Amino acid sequence: MTCLRSLLAASSLLVFGACGPLTVDQWMEREFTVDVPAGGSTTVEGMKTLSLSEVPELKGQLQLVKEVTVPEVWLEVSNVTSTNATTKVSGQVLVMADSAASPTVLADYKDLAVGEGAKLQVLLDVEPQKAVLAPILKGASAQVKFTGNLDAVPAQFKVKARVHVVASVGL
Repeated sequence: MTCLRSLLAASSLLVFGACGPLTVDQWMEREFTVDVPAGGSTTVEGMKTLSLSEVPELKGQLQLVKEVTVPEVWLEVSNVTSTNATTKVSGQVLVMADSAASPTVLADYKDLAVGEGAKLQVLLDVEPQKAVLAPILKGASAQVKFTGNLDAVPAQFKVKARVHVVASVGL
């Protein structure tokens, strides 16, 4: 089934590629654990790797990717423990070509409620990310970093980040 799906995806890229660029939308999910003891720092950060090689529709077709953007990220709080004292978190979403590169701020987010199922949409600034995400056009990975300022500790919860990746594919 996977081979058939890859073959169909490759065929569609060739057919649509001749007519102009094809857009592939993909949501990638990453989970961050926030675990800060009482008396600990109220600043947290986490970093996750994203790569186009994870997208089934693009496997074997990375050389045809012309542009990549991340227009939005949805943050969803899950698994809040009974000892958690944090009620909200604010911070930034940043991206870098690799873990040693300087980060580019894509967006600030404010007052994500820390309660089971709380969600917040973060719209990202597309222009700054174009040069930073350029290396992933050839299959390399990018690092997405989330920072947060907690209003209280101890903090014990998880945040799922649903990252919306849009790739433009053409011949």
